[in-house]
Amino acid sequence: MNWKTTVLMAAICIVGGGYLYFVDSKQLDTKTDQELGKKVFKVKDLSDGITRIKISRLDGEFDFHRKGDESSSPWLMKEPLIARADKSNVKSIASGLEDMSVQSVVEVSGGLGEYGLDKPRATVTFESEGQSYSLLIGKAGPKKNTVFVKPGDASVIYLTNDSFYEKVKKTTEEYRDKKVVNLDKSDATDFTLVWSNKEKNKDIVATREGDNWKLTAPVTDHGDKTKLEGLIGKIESLDIDKADFYTESMDDPAKFGLDAPALSVVIKTKADIDKKKAGETFEITFGKEVEGKEGKIYAKRKDESTVFGVKKDILKDLAVEELKDIRSDDFGVFEDDDVTKIEITLASGEAVVEKHEEKKDSGSSSEIKWRTSKPKEADSEKGAVDSFIDAIDGAKIDEFTTDDPKDEDLDKYGLKEPAAKITLTVKDAGPVSFEIGNAHPDAGGKFYAKRSGSNSIYLVKKENLHKDLLSGYLLFRDKQVVNFNKSAAKKIVVTKGDNTVVLTKSDVWQLTQPVTAKADESRIDGLLWQLNSLRAVRFVSENKDDLSKYGLDKPIIKVSVEVKDDDSVEDSGKLKEGTVTLLIGEKVKDEEEYYATMADGPNKDVTFTLGKYNYNKFDTEFHDREILNVTKGDVEEITLKYVDATITCKREGEGDDRKWKVTGPKEAEGEKSAIENLLDELDPLKGDRIASYKAKTGPELAPFGLDAPELTITLRQKDQKEKIVYVGKSLKDGGDEYFHVRTDEKDAVFLIKESKAKDLRKKFEDLAKVEKKEGDKAEEKKEVEEK
Repeated sequence: MNWKTTVLMAAICIVGGGYLYFVDSKQLDTKTDQELGKKVFKVKDLSDGITRIKISRLDGEFDFHRKGDESSSPWLMKEPLIARADKSNVKSIASGLEDMSVQSVVEVSGGLGEYGLDKPRATVTFESEGQSYSLLIGKAGPKKNTVFVKPGDASVIYLTNDSFYEKVKKTTEEYRDKKVVNLDKSDATDFTLVWSNKEKNKDIVATREGDNWKLTAPVTDHGDKTKLEGLIGKIESLDIDKADFYTESMDDPAKFGLDAPALSVVIKTKADIDKKKAGETFEITFGKEVEGKEGKIYAKRKDESTVFGVKKDILKDLAVEELKDIRSDDFGVFEDDDVTKIEITLASGEAVVEKHEEKKDSGSSSEIKWRTSKPKEADSEKGAVDSFIDAIDGAKIDEFTTDDPKDEDLDKYGLKEPAAKITLTVKDAGPVSFEIGNAHPDAGGKFYAKRSGSNSIYLVKKENLHKDLLSGYLLFRDKQVVNFNKSAAKKIVVTKGDNTVVLTKSDVWQLTQPVTAKADESRIDGLLWQLNSLRAVRFVSENKDDLSKYGLDKPIIKVSVEVKDDDSVEDSGKLKEGTVTLLIGEKVKDEEEYYATMADGPNKDVTFTLGKYNYNKFDTEFHDREILNVTKGDVEEITLKYVDATITCKREGEGDDRKWKVTGPKEAEGEKSAIENLLDELDPLKGDRIASYKAKTGPELAPFGLDAPELTITLRQKDQKEKIVYVGKSLKDGGDEYFHVRTDEKDAVFLIKESKAKDLRKKFEDLAKVEKKEGDKAEEKKEVEEK
């Protein structure tokens, strides 16, 4: 019997009464109606509602079911066996039914056998939205990649693409879910690993608490979220190859090594009400190696009968040989903003600080304030409290010292009678406590500690935290110890040992003791910037009975500033009139800090520390360091007089054509750049330090080698006046070398660094245009490279 096909418009079929397969009950717009008109099944969003798919083939049957919506219900296989189905493969069938398009409508002139539909290669029956449908798949069509299909109760046959047939002819193994478990590690609430080899690997029991994990075995401690969820992720991503489904009936567990499994894993997940998803428990056991398959081991889920194979590497991936590998190194585990109360207990007493929310004047907003209630009522500095909380939260465990401490351990690490105990009240979480023991004897910034809920002793690392704790409630005291307008300073007295410097101000600052001289304004400004709003690094003690303990009975430096402020108001908090006196004592051991106290003012009752930067601003010279001030364009003649030689350079010519000439010890054309560079060093010449405030006579100058200087530089100017610089002997100070320098214009003797002195000591060959010897060239090159 011959057959032929005719392409008909769907509308003609309906109007002609040849076929009306289905009328969608939903209201469809014109576009959707046109699109559905081209489909085999004219049902909008068909695949979303499919809950059952049955495939009948000549080689067997497959039956897939799901309950509920697509997001919450997995596909299950019920034929040819009961198992989880591969979601993507089954969903692909459902999508294929919805997307199946008509290429041609066949005009049937004979029986179904002509199209292979009397004995179809496959019959697909499915249920959607309470309706049952079916599809018969016949033989290949006359066009490439086409096949004949017929909806079950229709009187027409369609020619469609054969891709759908590829979806329904897969094997049982292809239709099975290859994931060992279907879970999201972020949903896990409990995780357990139990190993048969206890000596090699640690059994692990962990439970999620909020956003963190807590270990309950083999120790009670905080777990490392990233590492624990990384282990769970290994199970989440564990797949089964389609050739590794071995049996659905485990009649002999020993055959697979599952009677005494190498590893048992239990993972529990939380319920999700929004997704209508119940909490689940997954238990997987891993047995021995699969015979004939290197690198594979047997495994089984407790809730399923199937024994399958997975890669042996999973045992290595899940092994926890060192407990520290899954322990959190966070010493404090809490949210900073949730802390509402801090209690610190020391041998010297108890400090309690509490958070308060206070309405602002307008009443429309509020601000957070902290207030000390013990040992006395006082406002606390919010920044200091926040920094302390952040320090606890940011402290890291450097070493898990011991998990089963004995009495001797507690005594050894200072935890039998802790130096401090900290309790933080955390909103919605209750109190969190820490016990602080000894500082590590060798490693700076480390100390021994314990925390609530664990017997373990840790070596914790956090710079300065141990020292800060011992200051108790002073830790939260306002760190500003001085407050005045630096422009209101009228007099400064700095005493260092037996030397006292006095600086006074009228229009400008003047050095008035030990000599009258111009003062270095920049260094005075630096001192006042540091002192006028000085902040302590930390408060050490309120007990000032024994100032010698900190070297404050005989301070290294004493700084006094007289203040008279005509502009500030009385309630500004700034000192209006009076004296501010700072005493600086010994250097803090192992720290770049110095002990200090105020001899007057509101903070005279407390010892604190200040940083090295602050210290350097007070430990400095205030004498003006300008040795010589000259305008190099005014210099007409330069003379460098050494003990054994004299070099003279003169300008010659007029205007822009002026040149330098060397006139002694012999005449030569001057090396202009070298002579100009020498003048640059002198315009102006500044000292690095002061050697003496006053030295004018020979006996006074002799200690500095300036009674018979090694070098005298004379500059004759256009006005014929001379400026003279004297360079004396050197001074070694540690690894540095200096040279003594003076001028006739000033009483002071200055020190300049050796490199600067070297730039002043020029030879004839440096300043004259002469042919240089190879040795001189090499030396010159070396000097340039050194610079």
